[in-house]
Amino acid sequence: NTRAQGRITGGTANYLGPETGNAFSWGPLVSELYYDETIENLYDNNGAITFNNTGTPINTYDPYVFFTNAWTQNYSLSLSKATKLYSTNVVGSYANESGVIPTNKYARYNLGVGFDIRPIKNLTLSVNGAVIGSVANRTIKGSSINGIMLGLLRTSPTFDNTNGLEDPVNNPSSYLLDDERQRSYRAGVNDNPYRSINETSNINEVYRYSLQAGGKYDLSEKWSILFNSGIDYYNDFREGGINEDPSSLAPRNASLYSNTYEYESSHLQISSVYNPISSNTMNLDLTVGYEYNQSSLLSDFLSASNIILGEPTPFVASSSFNDFKRAGGIFAIDFDFMERLNINASIRQDYSNQFGPETNGFTSWGIGGEFNFIQLMDTISRPYFNMGLISSVGRMGNINNSGIKNGVYTPGIIGGDGFISSFPVEGFEPNDYANSQSLTAENTLTFDIGIVTNFRNIISSRIIYYNEQSNGLHAIQPISSSSGLNFQYLNVGSISNSGFDVSLSINPIRKRVLNWSFDIHFNKNVNVVNNINDIDKSQSMGPFTTSYSVIQEGLPYGAIIGTGFEKNENGETLIGDDGWPLTDSNLFLGDPNPDWMMFVGNSITLFESLTLSALIEIKQGGDMYCGTCGTLDYFGRTQRAISEINGTFVFDGVDEFGAINTQAVELAPTSGSYTDFYRVRYGFGGLTEMSIYDASWIKLRNLSLTYDFSNLLNLKLGRSVSLGFTMENFILRTTYPGIDPETNLTGNSGAIGFDYYNNPGIERYGFHLKLNF
Repeated sequence: NTRAQGRITGGTANYLGPETGNAFSWGPLVSELYYDETIENLYDNNGAITFNNTGTPINTYDPYVFFTNAWTQNYSLSLSKATKLYSTNVVGSYANESGVIPTNKYARYNLGVGFDIRPIKNLTLSVNGAVIGSVANRTIKGSSINGIMLGLLRTSPTFDNTNGLEDPVNNPSSYLLDDERQRSYRAGVNDNPYRSINETSNINEVYRYSLQAGGKYDLSEKWSILFNSGIDYYNDFREGGINEDPSSLAPRNASLYSNTYEYESSHLQISSVYNPISSNTMNLDLTVGYEYNQSSLLSDFLSASNIILGEPTPFVASSSFNDFKRAGGIFAIDFDFMERLNINASIRQDYSNQFGPETNGFTSWGIGGEFNFIQLMDTISRPYFNMGLISSVGRMGNINNSGIKNGVYTPGIIGGDGFISSFPVEGFEPNDYANSQSLTAENTLTFDIGIVTNFRNIISSRIIYYNEQSNGLHAIQPISSSSGLNFQYLNVGSISNSGFDVSLSINPIRKRVLNWSFDIHFNKNVNVVNNINDIDKSQSMGPFTTSYSVIQEGLPYGAIIGTGFEKNENGETLIGDDGWPLTDSNLFLGDPNPDWMMFVGNSITLFESLTLSALIEIKQGGDMYCGTCGTLDYFGRTQRAISEINGTFVFDGVDEFGAINTQAVELAPTSGSYTDFYRVRYGFGGLTEMSIYDASWIKLRNLSLTYDFSNLLNLKLGRSVSLGFTMENFILRTTYPGIDPETNLTGNSGAIGFDYYNNPGIERYGFHLKLNF
């Protein structure tokens, strides 16, 4: 809130208001500006902003007033009945949630019915069905001029997005001028967040139906047949659009879309379990089975951009169909000797339509066991202390569904270049993606070994070392265009994971008056990409061109690559003759994977009625690219950037001869122009390296307090009554300056470690009432 909208040019700080489209907040000091009520200002009811000190000092505004408190309601009801011949249950639930972003809403209902029956002595049958529906209204996030956070955070501190209105969400005057042009801090170049939620729409409706049927028939006391089958079907409807914007600086026509996803799957499982040996000392189970899975996804897309009222709308339509089939057989052995030694082994052969004609399915196998050597020393009585050795080794195949070709034809697109954007046209063209003739399953070879202990059920522990090698990973590879296609799914490389997984459970006090227990879980994993079978030995996962996440030989999965300061062979930053670091591109700048993670759970119960529980999560290490931070530094919207004005700094590094740098530079000299500033001189958002931060954190994930009134009340009609209070994510300790150290721009897949105008995390406070009859 120190400097107003504008720039410093030639040593002069110029105020440049919304009508200019200026994006920067490097202007004059806010304390130097005043409102002149005699001059009309279309963007501010207080009047024109001037240097005339006879007026009223200007205001600064907090962008975060945009967010609101939200409410979530969850209701559930379960009814059940059981007899000797049958049992049945009905479960229904309903949830309704508003969002911390105004106009965001989500509603979900679920109805499930289950029925088990024993028509004859040795036969048990079960049927379960469910109907689920949801409706949501969401907003655009991330890198979009229509996104909430982008316009919200970049807005200059001297511009009021609410226009001084008490209800800006429902009053168009907050984001529209009298002539219907957009009212935003850049005259429509970036959206006013209140326009984003009112003039854009993203509705999502999902309806899902599932039916499962299964059973078990005992041929004898030692031999049983089991079967299970089911179908799962859902329709996913997504539609929305963006209204036209006649803003003078960045007019935009309207657009809309309508996407439909129709998913269907079915499965059949048949197995036979034979128990040839069953005694107090020894047990042996043999299992043989068959499984079939089939699923399909039909996707229809309809969109229109550049919609002009009164003129024909250029719709673009496309459709794709994905079909997946998998069938396989399994054989398994489970052997137990006096609860001292347990061995289990299995082998499975699978076939799938995802592979080319040169591939003949894939085999998975595994063998594992547990040897309790402390119990083996005492065959008469169980000792107070037990210790066992556990280990397993196996190979698991994985069908990644990446071999699917999304239709023979795709919508036609006219390609662009660095100056002209590509755009869709009416019509279709052949798909660019080819099915590989030799694509095989991904496979993971695993090995683990560990020790488990238990002391009188008071203290138990589990320490495991594991090593996993994943080979034949699937990825898209370019192929010669002379083939008539451009890309193909291929097996490209391998990744390894190794580390330790440690669990400790302690229950030091077990009394009616007080029961106290806590659990600690620790994991340290080391991830390395061992091989990539292409020319560059690297696969980019986006999300940007100069700052991106890769799968690259010798680096961890998702390593962050980007622009940064040039280093010598000793890793020292090279400094130029002007005292500024030299720059370089395609540098390895960060590992988004944590060094280790820890979870600590605690539970205390008093008089079997009052229970207090908490879960603490700790993440140590893991880098994050905060693109939000870098661009806000660039625009002058951070305290860090503004504090550098007229400040000097000596960069750590050496010159080309290895001499230590001692030359001081001015980070943001007001005697020059804003382009001389450290946060601006490297272009939009600065260098990637300037926005890499440690994303370690400590979070109190959940705290709950529950009281069971059953012991106090004389329950004639009910079994129990409990009331509870919960809090989630309300304590966070981190040095990360972005919106949330847990966030990720692309969600839970693909590129990791990227924060770019992501929507914020939320705190939750709530209470629940549970009745059992």
